[in-house]
Amino acid sequence: MRFLYQISIYFYSMLIEAIAPFYSKAWMWTNGRKKQHAYWIEDAENEKREVIWFHCASLGEFEQARPVIEKVKKLTPNYAILVTFFSPSGFEIRKNYELADYVYYLPTDTVSNAQKWVSSWNLKMALFVKYEFWHFYTFELANNKVPLYSFSSIFRPNQVFFKFYGGFFVNILKRFNQLYVQNEESQSLLNSIGIQQVSIAGDTRFDRVLALLSESNQLPIVEDFTRGIQKVIVLGSTWENDLDTWKPIIKSLIGRYKIIIAPHEIKEDNIKWIEDNFAGEKVRYSEYQISKSNFDILIMNNIGLLSTTYKYADIVYVGGAFGKGLHNILEAATYGKPVIFGPKYKKFQEAVDLVRLGGAFSIQNSEELNKTALKLLTDKQFYNQSSEIAQKYVASNFGATDKILRGIGLGEK
Repeated sequence: MRFLYQISIYFYSMLIEAIAPFYSKAWMWTNGRKKQHAYWIEDAENEKREVIWFHCASLGEFEQARPVIEKVKKLTPNYAILVTFFSPSGFEIRKNYELADYVYYLPTDTVSNAQKWVSSWNLKMALFVKYEFWHFYTFELANNKVPLYSFSSIFRPNQVFFKFYGGFFVNILKRFNQLYVQNEESQSLLNSIGIQQVSIAGDTRFDRVLALLSESNQLPIVEDFTRGIQKVIVLGSTWENDLDTWKPIIKSLIGRYKIIIAPHEIKEDNIKWIEDNFAGEKVRYSEYQISKSNFDILIMNNIGLLSTTYKYADIVYVGGAFGKGLHNILEAATYGKPVIFGPKYKKFQEAVDLVRLGGAFSIQNSEELNKTALKLLTDKQFYNQSSEIAQKYVASNFGATDKILRGIGLGEK
């Protein structure tokens, strides 16, 4: 199995390199790693402090790491913070993150890369977020007696660890000093395959999104666009299949409600698609002029403002659940906004919980979407009940960061 793993990593890297000239993300993935090689070696050699290493797959996992990083920086300022990403969508947005001393792409998981990386940095500990389980990196960390932790992880019966052929991957989990999981099911599953170093800590994203409430960020453009008595619908992190579901409905909403659309990928083609396919007067955020709010649809052609935009909404639709997976719904729920999303949400504990409780709603098609959205917009009692459920749910799950930090010996006693 080790040989097959090596081969799969090799061919994956070759495939990404082959398609790099045609796909921007593949190009960034390949060239980013090549460009950074000499830089990280120099940084590692020059850094005399002990280093706490956080590894995230992408932007979503970074948001889970963020409250932990912030607390570590506050409690132990003498350590250097190293953050690595697997994906360009995480690295490109957070490469200048102010609380990290170093931000890099993680070199691919090969024997030589792992040996060089672990031996170069003066690692105090390593913390991998959610689904990051790399064979050679975990082997080298264990071999060098560097404490290794996983947090905000969640496990399901269909994952490879729980298959009859999953022994190779179970051995990766055994190298972790502790796995801080989100729920009891994850703990039970891990215990069933002999992994006992497991604690239920919850999801650190709750700590992150609750911090939004204490921030006084204002968006003058969004405030101007949404002023007046009209209710506001925000469509966040949307893909084309999400927007296809909204297309038959939007026309009937124009004039009665203000609509804000934030595509998941800020590309000109995506912005143009929205402009060409939806009725009403549309304006891009970058072209909006204050006091000229006679528009129906505001298109968020920027990065980093969506979480704050949600506070101006009455209801929120979050994209991704008609495709590979639901995007972050907690940023909206923390403001007490009822959330609607597509059918593919079962891998996300917060979505499962909120649907069960009545603070979020999964829809299969445009007809269900129209019915759910209109009920929330017109039935005040129903709306208030859903809003209260969403907000209380987020507040009740606060505290994962402190549990993790106490467990790894960095927290306040």
